[in-house]
Amino acid sequence: MGKIIMGKKFPKVSIVHIETCLPDYFPGDSRPWVCIPAYRRTFASIRRDLENEVRQGMVVGSDTYARLLRRARMLPEEESIAEKLTQKVCAAIRRDVRPAKKGERIAFRDIELPEYGDCVMAYFAIVVEQA
Repeated sequence: MGKIIMGKKFPKVSIVHIETCLPDYFPGDSRPWVCIPAYRRTFASIRRDLENEVRQGMVVGSDTYARLLRRARMLPEEESIAEKLTQKVCAAIRRDVRPAKKGERIAFRDIELPEYGDCVMAYFAIVVEQA
C-alpha cells in the first residue's frame, strides 16, 4: 500500500473524461477511475450516475486513492480521509462534468443504447494533485 501524502490542506481533486469505447478496448489506468454506460443522455444524468458509482465504491485503479475510494483494506485512521476524498470527488464531478460547448445539454448524441450485447462505456479518471 502506498503512503497517503496529506499536507495541511487536502489535495485538489478533479475528474476528466479519458475514453469512450467498448469495455474490451479500454486499456485501464493506474489512477482511480469510474465508468458509466455512454448513450444519448443529459449531463445531469451523467453527473448523477458518476456520483452514485463513487459513493458505492465502484472505483477501479491501482493507487492508494483508488483503494481509499473503494474503501478496501482501510486502516481505522484512513476512514475520515476516505470520506473527505469521496466528498471532494463528488464536488469535482459536479464542477468538472460539463459540456465543452456552453448551452449543450445532451452528451453522447451519436451513441444509441444497444438492444443486446456490450454497451459503449465512458471512462473518467479521478485526478488527485499533490502540492
